[in-house]
Order: sequence, then structure tokens, then C-alpha cells
Amino acid sequence: MNPEPRTGDSPGPTMSTDLECASCDSPVAADDIECPHCGYPLKGSSEAQEKFFRDRDNWLLNFQDMNRKVRIATQTLYVLSGLSAIWGIVLYCISPANTQRAFTLFAYLLVACMYAGLGWWSKKRPVAAVVSALVIYIILQMLAFIDDPDNLIRGVISRVIILVYLVKGVRAAVGAERIRRNFHANP
Repeated sequence: MNPEPRTGDSPGPTMSTDLECASCDSPVAADDIECPHCGYPLKGSSEAQEKFFRDRDNWLLNFQDMNRKVRIATQTLYVLSGLSAIWGIVLYCISPANTQRAFTLFAYLLVACMYAGLGWWSKKRPVAAVVSALVIYIILQMLAFIDDPDNLIRGVISRVIILVYLVKGVRAAVGAERIRRNFHANP
């Protein structure tokens, strides 16, 4: 389908606004072979134009699936935040009264705030936020192991589940960002 001149526009000295892309509705020049905004083959065969729409629809489905996975990773960050806060409060309540007790509570609440902040940031910059969360999670687990090697065994299933969600979130965020760049989707 070739783009048609827009109706109601007054003729102007330039041709760039006389035509509109059939895919993204952006103004295109009459001599453009493909849309400079989305890559739609303006002068391509009907098969090439139909293939463009099929490919775009497939990419959009992948993009939606990847965004769903990024949302799951974001939810994982909020869950980590809540669990850190709850665990810090529990440790504070069951520990004997000393200065380490207050420090432990402060440390867990700080980690909870970090994960909550990364969860919020992941809505704007999912790749950076989820990668940061993954790195922080791994570092915290390594520090816990150094402090007490038995920590590696305790809660191993929950740790593996969290790692899997974060790694899937990183992969999905990278894939969604690639699709977003390729098709100039709004962030």
C-alpha cells in the first residue's frame, strides 16, 4: 500500500509533509524509499509491505512478552525489598539488646530501600536497574557466605528462584531495549 497525500493540508514548498507513512503516520518525502522513522518500505512491493507488518507484529508480541518479564523482575525487586525489611525487623526483635541489633536493623532497612529504589528505577531504565539489583544481590549473598559459610545452604531454593527471576529480568530487559531501539517504540 503506497502512502497517499494527506487531505486538508495546504500545499507547501517542501514535499516532506505531503505524504504520510502507512505504518507510523510520520511525514515522509515523496522520494523516500523507506520511512526514515520506522523503516516501512514506502516504494516496496505489496509483499514487502505485508512482510514488514508481519515482522513488526511479531516483534511487538515479543516486546510485550519481554516487558511482562521485566515487570516480573521489577516485582521481584519489590518482594526482595519487603523481605529484607521484614527479616531485619524479625532479627531486631529476636536478638539480645546490644548495638549490633540496631546496626542489623539499619542494614536490612537500607538494603530494603535500595531494592525498592531499584524497583522504581526499573520502570524508567529496566536494564540498568535489574542488572544493578542482580549484582547487589550476588554481592550480598557472597558477603553472607563469607560471614557464615552455612548461609550458602540455608534458603538455597529461595536464593536460586530469586536469581532465576533476576537473570530472566536482565535478559528480557535487554531484549525489550533492543526491540524498542529497532522500532523506535516509546520508552
